[in-house]
Amino acid sequence: MSDHSDAGRATATKEAEVWRGQFGTKYSERNLFNAAELDRTYVGKYGLTRTALNQSCLADIPRSSSILEVGCNLGNQLILLKQMGFENLTGIEIHSDIVKEAQSRVPWAHVSEGSALNIPFGDASFDLVFTSGLLIHILGLMVSMTRFSSFRQFGRDWFTFAAAAMRNRSQSGER
Repeated sequence: MSDHSDAGRATATKEAEVWRGQFGTKYSERNLFNAAELDRTYVGKYGLTRTALNQSCLADIPRSSSILEVGCNLGNQLILLKQMGFENLTGIEIHSDIVKEAQSRVPWAHVSEGSALNIPFGDASFDLVFTSGLLIHILGLMVSMTRFSSFRQFGRDWFTFAAAAMRNRSQSGER
């Protein structure tokens, strides 16, 4: 008899295979942006730039902090973080071909293959762990959340930038 965690792992494995395949490749092709393009995309979708969103979420984070992006794809977000002055940047991505592309695109960051459900680093390896746009694609969300909760610094467990910023904007009445 299977328990819920076995079912979650089976679902996660199916999702991982989809993301490691043609679907993941096509997703990456559609989402390759330079900083200006990413900002324009965010203005169109959310009414503010990605740069402004990052600045509002990361203003109090020391630039020397070690940061892990889970599901970094081609490194769009890592590029913006570098532009903000962060230097100690790491990303994991589930698709091995996309990892290679990201490594070429952001050679100053450490990008390796990994999954939100199996982060290839020990607990407390980073000052800040985040994801952006990834969790909506993972049915095994609760498993990810429990894994992320072991990374704690700056009074936060983990967060998704867009969700936090959009929640803050809607609570304040901003458009």
